[in-house]
Amino acid sequence: MSRLRMLLKAKLDSTNTQSLQIDHASMLKQFEHLDPHNQNTFEAKDLELLISTEFKRYEMLKEHERREYLRGLDQEKREQEEKRMQDLKFKHRQHPKVNVPGSVAQLREVWKETDGLDPHEFNPKTFFKLH
Repeated sequence: MSRLRMLLKAKLDSTNTQSLQIDHASMLKQFEHLDPHNQNTFEAKDLELLISTEFKRYEMLKEHERREYLRGLDQEKREQEEKRMQDLKFKHRQHPKVNVPGSVAQLREVWKETDGLDPHEFNPKTFFKLH
């Protein structure tokens, strides 16, 4: 409830331009990730929205810094750096698939690689008795 009171006060104060001791408009932007349909609790959907907005800001800042860095280089070095960055992106996309922890595929991987057992003879009961 205190969060809602603070948001309402910030919204009212942002429309009232006479007293601008605190920048309430920026305070409201801090809470733009909240689900407007459920203002009583902070739930998983709110957390997902928060993470996605923070991630977007991070990616935009990273891209801006990359472009500023490239702008400061001469033509030859810029082309070399762009090629290096493209190679890094390609290498990142070629990363081998990682199994989800706790999935059957990951358990079979542990069965085969860590325990050294035949993957065709995978038995969950035996696996959990071993571990």
